[in-house]
Amino acid sequence: VGAFLVAASLGLGGCSRPHELELRFEAERLRWRIDRAEDRLRVSSRTPFSGDVERVRALHAEVHRRFGAQESPTDAQLKNPDALLRLRIAGASSLYGADLAAHYAPTAETVEEFERIARFYSFDRELSIRALFGKGRVLEKLGRPSEALAASLELFSRHAVVPARESELASVPEVSDGLLDLEIHTVALAERAGTQAPPGTANEIVERLASRAREWKGTKLEPRFAHRYAESLFVCGRWSEGLAVLATQRDAIADSSARGMASAEIAEVYERGAQEGVNAEIEYRRALAEGPKSEAEAVARLGLGRVLLAFGRPAEALVQIDALFKLRARELENRSGEAAFVKAKVLVDLGRWEDALPAFVQVSEFDEEGSWGILGRGRAIDRLRLLEIDSGARDAARDAVSLAKRVPVREPPDPPFGWSGFWRSPAHAARWSEAALLLRRIAVEFPEESFAAEARREADRLERERVGPWFAPHVGEPVKAPGATAETVKAGESS
Repeated sequence: VGAFLVAASLGLGGCSRPHELELRFEAERLRWRIDRAEDRLRVSSRTPFSGDVERVRALHAEVHRRFGAQESPTDAQLKNPDALLRLRIAGASSLYGADLAAHYAPTAETVEEFERIARFYSFDRELSIRALFGKGRVLEKLGRPSEALAASLELFSRHAVVPARESELASVPEVSDGLLDLEIHTVALAERAGTQAPPGTANEIVERLASRAREWKGTKLEPRFAHRYAESLFVCGRWSEGLAVLATQRDAIADSSARGMASAEIAEVYERGAQEGVNAEIEYRRALAEGPKSEAEAVARLGLGRVLLAFGRPAEALVQIDALFKLRARELENRSGEAAFVKAKVLVDLGRWEDALPAFVQVSEFDEEGSWGILGRGRAIDRLRLLEIDSGARDAARDAVSLAKRVPVREPPDPPFGWSGFWRSPAHAARWSEAALLLRRIAVEFPEESFAAEARREADRLERERVGPWFAPHVGEPVKAPGATAETVKAGESS
């Protein structure tokens, strides 16, 4: 068989082909061994590669050392199919090793590794894009956002996200959602960098997204591109312009339930972004009419509950939340915890504390995530303190710590990314930060209890695993206990 392969290779491409064919087969064999080792590690460990990261990285480094590019490949190598495949195998291994370093222990050397991959493997679009992306993310982790912005701009200067549409009859290309999200992320980086960003960077990307939506008008890509254009406007604080884009796209949707979800999204932007409660209520009610018995109804009823409560109309808010809980479990998924918390707040505004107190306690029964249940216990503690029911407050505090201990352990979060990082992550982090601050308050208010030390430990863990360093302004300020002074809180926190 070997003789046949060598003979065949000689007939296919000159004297260098047998050597390259052999190198390619060796690279494939070694990569197969690494894949097997990684599979075993995934099976044997809750966290992939935990405790064996360096061993796996060493295997990938061996692939690069033996088969990878030590400098930019020559034209002859790139024209040789065996050499090209061998280089791509080695490039993928180099990239995987750099990704592991970026995830577990990012350093300046990791940045240099990504740079090397991007430079030596520029002939492969995917490897080049992933290397430049990885470089930017590591720079963010290292607290160098201006350089991360430069890495993103370099990526976009080398690689078009979407090929130009040459004619009306041009076929619709496949487009990476990851690259589209990176464009939104780059706008956010430019906005945060301010004067340190190249002048006009954010506006240039926004205009590129607008032009792309116009270029592909009338195709299935138009809604995606228009939506990304709207997101870029929101990141720049241009709420009315972005909302107009979303409204135009919504009005073109034929399916009623899909149109309802689009209206619900518009309503949420009015509520949380543009801070226009009246328009938010209008759009939530529109979503309710367009998408009954669907996810749109769930989003709309929860949003109306929040908006009406903020408007001082708790009776109407209660109607919406009660109707929400009558929907199917599928529509309620990932919303029931917040809905239960909002309902308890509504009962407070209605003066029904006899109902609100158990409602705050029961939030944890609906909460799939954990933070809403902890915050519900916090509100119960406040009320029981005011009623001077110390034993009840102590029980609620103990329960809050128990709920925190049940929150699954996970690795600290990466820096927020893309539209979700701009729109969802800050609110998510703020809620967990509030839960952590409550646990610190519990440690101050109940210093003699056995759960006080656990409360501090869980507060540290939640800040580390659910908030991370990216939202530090929310973290680290103990909430003052009712009747406590700043001095007593500080003293309690340091004890």
